Amino acid sequence: MVASPVDTKKEVTNKSYIGTPTFSPIPSVRGKVAIVTGGNSGIGFQLCKFLAFNGAKVYVACRSEEKGQDAIKSIQAEGVVAGKKAEALDLMFVKVNLGDLKQTKQAAVDLAAKVGKIDILICNAGIMDVISSEPYKVSMVLLTKLMVQDGYENMFSVNHLGHFVFTTTLLPVLLKTPGHPRVVMLSSYANWRAPNSGIDFECLVKKNAEFTAVNLYGQSKLANILFANELTLRHPKIIANSVHPGIVTTNLLRPTPGSLLAIASYVIPKRVIGRILVGDMLTPEEGCLSALWAATALEVEEKHITGKYVVPFGAVSDDHHPLAMDKELAKKLWEFSETACAKF
Repeated sequence: MVASPVDTKKEVTNKSYIGTPTFSPIPSVRGKVAIVTGGNSGIGFQLCKFLAFNGAKVYVACRSEEKGQDAIKSIQAEGVVAGKKAEALDLMFVKVNLGDLKQTKQAAVDLAAKVGKIDILICNAGIMDVISSEPYKVSMVLLTKLMVQDGYENMFSVNHLGHFVFTTTLLPVLLKTPGHPRVVMLSSYANWRAPNSGIDFECLVKKNAEFTAVNLYGQSKLANILFANELTLRHPKIIANSVHPGIVTTNLLRPTPGSLLAIASYVIPKRVIGRILVGDMLTPEEGCLSALWAATALEVEEKHITGKYVVPFGAVSDDHHPLAMDKELAKKLWEFSETACAKF
């Protein structure tokens, strides 16, 4: 089994939160343009809701138009209950399939041509394929009418490369946005599970039997931190931070169809299953608060909090992989990602 920093770390799951699960009042974001990937459910849905409720024009980015439009209708309905006019909530759907880098690139190109500015970009979507029978999968890309492998480990491709190509394609708009636009990368405390070397670039293109699925997931989450750090280093105008949202009840963990866990999920509430597996979990509403803080809190700009790792509930932390702030590794990852995405 591949060595990772948690082998010598006593606590391997972060359940110690700083402060209380509130962030009130949320600063007004009226007139701002926000994009949230994975905005149709879980943490992403809550982020879209809070941003829209506080005046932002929000692009709900996800794979399914049906689910995206349903999310928009649900936010509008919640707004009416909260005393807001549905038509006053400015939400738009944009199709982004991070599992298809070509489509993701084109979606960003189309979006860049449509919007005049981007004040907030929250890269929230992701996958956690840690309980399937075959953890090592390679990502696929649509070429003409055939699905072919593009050759990168799937969780790394979706969680990092998808957001890399989406964000870097939107860079011209971010850089012309007045003030300091913010980019928030949803990471995870699981970044501790990445190998001791940080990113094992060889295993991204070739299966290594010593890597567990959790190692691969942790590696993709470490990549999120490194990407945010390198982004703000290369473009100081942008405030970019990575966030561990807490241990949250979401749809991120999808059991393999037919497995005992999948069968159990039909009769046992997800939160109960989560409590059995990892202990008490936050609700998506609680889980979105740290990302919301990174995206909107006035002190983030006032204190120039950028290139940092944020934990619940809106606190900067160094409780991450030892190489998470390594500038050379971040630079190497950026260059690897540029090469990997160049054909799209």
